[in-house]
Amino acid sequence: LDLGFDRVYLHNVGRNQREWLEVFGREVLPGLTR
Repeated sequence: LDLGFDRVYLHNVGRNQREWLEVFGREVLPGLTR
């Protein structure tokens, strides 16, 4: 937000969508705050 961004888009191009969502939810989402 300090840099002027109000959105971040993340995209996984691999075939392992389920694993990516599980890791993202466990490892990344808890660290995101506004």
